[in-house]
Amino acid sequence: MSIEDAARAAVVLWSQPDAIIMVAIAGAESGWRNDAPSGSDVWGMPGEQPSWRPYSCNQVYSWGLWQIFMPMHYDKLQAATGSSDPCYWAGWLKGPASNAHIADQILRTQGFTAWSTYNNLAYRAYLHDAEVAVAAAIGEVLPPAPPMPPPIPPWPVVPVSTSLLYVSPLAPPAGAQGGFRDITPVEPPSSW
Repeated sequence: MSIEDAARAAVVLWSQPDAIIMVAIAGAESGWRNDAPSGSDVWGMPGEQPSWRPYSCNQVYSWGLWQIFMPMHYDKLQAATGSSDPCYWAGWLKGPASNAHIADQILRTQGFTAWSTYNNLAYRAYLHDAEVAVAAAIGEVLPPAPPMPPPIPPWPVVPVSTSLLYVSPLAPPAGAQGGFRDITPVEPPSSW
């Protein structure tokens, strides 16, 4: 896994500015290694809660590029995977697109501040590399822009030989009584 994987997953979900920040966050969170478990969210670390333990895989709570913290987001993981097995979630979260999918749900509800590396500004050290990777990924993911169509004139285009000022007479309805009046062409006012 690499920064390129993170950038390709990011540009599918987020605008370019948000993708850059999210790829930088992934750099600070995981070093862009999707297969690495968290080094800090493990059993026995300060702040670890016994109630979290059912949501760990091999005594690790956070996985993937954006280090999804499984005890906090188990409902999203169950819905996305159809499984209640934390080790299944951990394996699923190793996929860049899968991890980005859950990160997108977190971003939509909590914003960037859901990640400690955003709050402590550690992500800033990764911004330049993230910007380069996102620009490259946009070039890979987006198809070339189609050619621009010719401009549409603001009025209808009428062949020169056709007169817009002539109104042809209408035939009287079937069974109508009376005569048929001649209709003369409408001429523009003489002041034109």
